[in-house]
Amino acid sequence: AAFEGKQMLYHIEAKGEEPYLRLTTYLEVYDDHVVFEFENMNRSGELIDDPVEGESTWEELEGHATYPKAMTEVSEQSLEVVAGTFDCWLYQVKIISEDGPGTIRAYFAKERPGPPIRFEQYVGDDLTYLMELVDGHGPAWDGEEE
Repeated sequence: AAFEGKQMLYHIEAKGEEPYLRLTTYLEVYDDHVVFEFENMNRSGELIDDPVEGESTWEELEGHATYPKAMTEVSEQSLEVVAGTFDCWLYQVKIISEDGPGTIRAYFAKERPGPPIRFEQYVGDDLTYLMELVDGHGPAWDGEEE
């Protein structure tokens, strides 16, 4: 469930960059869209750049998880991340990036609507991007406002 104040904390690693944390907070929630803020922090929790506010329709956010059927294999898998262990739908997608052919692996927790709890992007066998849910407790996943 989406509600004002909902937060999700992810650990992110991008090739060539220092790992960082991203806190996403839903500032305003409407029937057709959400206003959110991203805060990127180092491992000590200090901001590494200015917070960024954005707005997306729910349809746009769902579109981030839309993959071409012919290039996608879906399976079920249990996955343990820092936030806990989840039964997931694993989407493995063959892609062609500017750096060559690769794969996306997106793990969507069956009982948690929203972004994947883990997202991996590979070029060949080289992991170039990783995003993993760190905080899946408390306000990040409560079904009610506090």
